[in-house]
Amino acid sequence: MKDSSFFSLNKTSRRLTILIVLQMVITVIMMVVYSHSPSFLFWENAPRDDDIANLGVLFFYVSTAVGVTIWVVFYYWFYEAYKNLKLFYARPLRHSPRAALVYFFVPMLNIWESYFNVREIWKYSDPNILPSGEPIKYKREKNIVIVWWISLLLSLSFLILTDNLIASFISDCLYLVVLVMWILIIKEVTLRQAEKNKILYGNPPEFKQ
Repeated sequence: MKDSSFFSLNKTSRRLTILIVLQMVITVIMMVVYSHSPSFLFWENAPRDDDIANLGVLFFYVSTAVGVTIWVVFYYWFYEAYKNLKLFYARPLRHSPRAALVYFFVPMLNIWESYFNVREIWKYSDPNILPSGEPIKYKREKNIVIVWWISLLLSLSFLILTDNLIASFISDCLYLVVLVMWILIIKEVTLRQAEKNKILYGNPPEFKQ
């Protein structure tokens, strides 16, 4: 049986993974450079003729541009992944796909609502979970989503202390953890949804892209 409303996440996931890997490389380079030359990190207070500081400006803007692009693509991925859940779960979801996306932009509420919404995608995309919400068989759940979200919150918290070299280094280390967990979540959810769609509806020759 073919369900034309299923959205394959494969292409979006590949693009998102490439962007995240690029951001990981940029972050590692920045960490190596500013650990040897602090002016790279604190370029705002460095002399204009400081080459390391100028390099820091360049990397800052490139990293920011890549980071913003990652979130924009992720929001699209998240919306489509959440919308797919209606095919896999018989009961009403916590939110509509649009409302779940909006919660990312609501101060304070986004701290927990965004986590639970991603957690909902993770859980109900699992082929082991029946449309009723019950597991086919018990298996220990992975803690990737909670590790990703806590690491993200901690990284942002340390980022506030960017005038401190140690705090910046800790923030970047946590950010790398965030990026790794992000890739794992994207990859796992993409595979889970494709497999679950195949189990429930067969293997359609074409997917909506």
